[in-house]
Amino acid sequence: MYRKKILLVDDDSHILDILETRLGKIGYLCLRAQEGVKAWKLIEEESPNLIILDILLPGELDGYTLCRQVKTDARYQKIPIILLSGLDEEYHIQEGLKRGADAYFTKPFSTEALINKIEELIGKPREEV
Repeated sequence: MYRKKILLVDDDSHILDILETRLGKIGYLCLRAQEGVKAWKLIEEESPNLIILDILLPGELDGYTLCRQVKTDARYQKIPIILLSGLDEEYHIQEGLKRGADAYFTKPFSTEALINKIEELIGKPREEV
């Protein structure tokens, strides 16, 4: 058995802590990044099963750009991406989906709804190999 990996990308360490604790308790292995370049390196090194991605990130790669980069790279384009952002206007939601996101959640968010979406996209935390 192996644990499914979720890459958490947010510049707010409190959000990362909450997600890592909750997802870890149910069996997912969480990787963390607080900016886009580090997230891209983790994607290349770890090939996560799913990415939870904020839009507003410091540095050269924001969430929209990273989402598009993942979805246009043949090696990673099948990795589901959930955008998790404080930007709640319809324009931002449509822009995220247009760039390839599989789902969009606005902050504050329901952890249960997020977990349900994760399980819908990649299944339960553990999988037989």
